[in-house]
Amino acid sequence: MGVDIIGVKSARRTYRASGNLVAAVTANAPFLDILGAAGKVIRLTRIKIHAPTLTAVQLIRIAVAKYSTAISGGTSTNPNKVPLDSQAQAAAAVVAAYTVAPTPGTLVGQLSERSVLAQATTPAAGAPYDEGDFDWSYAEMNTEFPTLRGIAEHIGVIFPVAPASAVTFSYMIEWTEDGN
Repeated sequence: MGVDIIGVKSARRTYRASGNLVAAVTANAPFLDILGAAGKVIRLTRIKIHAPTLTAVQLIRIAVAKYSTAISGGTSTNPNKVPLDSQAQAAAAVVAAYTVAPTPGTLVGQLSERSVLAQATTPAAGAPYDEGDFDWSYAEMNTEFPTLRGIAEHIGVIFPVAPASAVTFSYMIEWTEDGN
């Protein structure tokens, strides 16, 4: 059993997936996505995008959106889904990192949006990379977690406006799973 944000024992298993990505840059199409699973309740707890870079410095917009119908198409990789407890069962949710934009499904709405300063591939001397971090955590907001029930619902990270060039970054996504 894990411990939730207020110190109470919880039966929810927590998982993370991370990697590096040269993201699809189509406006409003997910470049990072988590899809629900049959018989499980998936609660998204955190998404972090670190050090986005393009060919030139640009202010980019990153948003988190929820969808009610399944994503389709595109080209993606599926990062390893790592349980934080070594005795937890394998994760049921599907995480996909897209290099070619998919068709996103039916948009329920955006959950969050932020503008971040993405650095050039060759940054200016002394320019900090962490200025462009996108760190979205529901644990800090003391509110209900975005929840996925079933195999059609998913939450995607999108560019509301397509960046000028391909965007490279590191990412981490964290979620919990329990029975329905």
